[in-house]
Amino acid sequence: VALTVDLESADSHYGLCERCVAAESLAFLVGVARAVRPALSRLVPPKTERTIEEFYADLVEGVGELRDLLYRRLPLVAMPMHDVVTAVTQVKWDVKELGFTQSAYVDTVAQRAAALAQVLDRSKDVLPAQLRPVVLKSCVLHAMELLVEGYSRIRKMGPNTPLIISQDLQVLKKAIEESTGLRPLPFLKHADEFAKAFFLRPDSQAAILEWTRQHPGYPVHQVQGLITAVCSGEGSGGGGRGGLTSAL
Repeated sequence: VALTVDLESADSHYGLCERCVAAESLAFLVGVARAVRPALSRLVPPKTERTIEEFYADLVEGVGELRDLLYRRLPLVAMPMHDVVTAVTQVKWDVKELGFTQSAYVDTVAQRAAALAQVLDRSKDVLPAQLRPVVLKSCVLHAMELLVEGYSRIRKMGPNTPLIISQDLQVLKKAIEESTGLRPLPFLKHADEFAKAFFLRPDSQAAILEWTRQHPGYPVHQVQGLITAVCSGEGSGGGGRGGLTSAL
């Protein structure tokens, strides 16, 4: 990477475009290497054929996997979310009245998604057009996964907690769809299904366990956090939490 590219600066979106160009350059080199392999095999002496096979198996195919890894890790810098997880836990979830505005963390996520879309739009002369939805979708997935992580850390909920979360997600859905053009918003279901679980009654262990069986995509620690929150709600008395946790 050129020294002029500051990978630590938010102004350059942590070198987002340069990272994408690097990943696509790897893909181009892999494609070229695969294309010339038949000719290369004809040109080299038979005794070196094994060396060529090892080169392709160990390096060329490995580089292709590196590109995939780069894109899987890209959301960590393109859409930072760990401070959002903290912000989710700081929301006063046990309020008795439903507000008319979304929680503050919603604005943070929406603004970051909009900023990311703007960076990609400004780079349309550099990046392939088909790369924009790939980057945006991977970042939306990252955001939804981290929102669920935040919701799983709620420790004190009230009767309106599920409604507040649902309202937050709907506001966020509309904002990201407008700024990115991704319609319908992908991966919203991951957060939405988790949010609906807050409607479960703490005195209905069978219903809670059935929900966990039907939603195996959430890590155990998130499900345990959900159970803790549901069983700490008003009127639950906290009963049954230990049995449910053990049943997991």
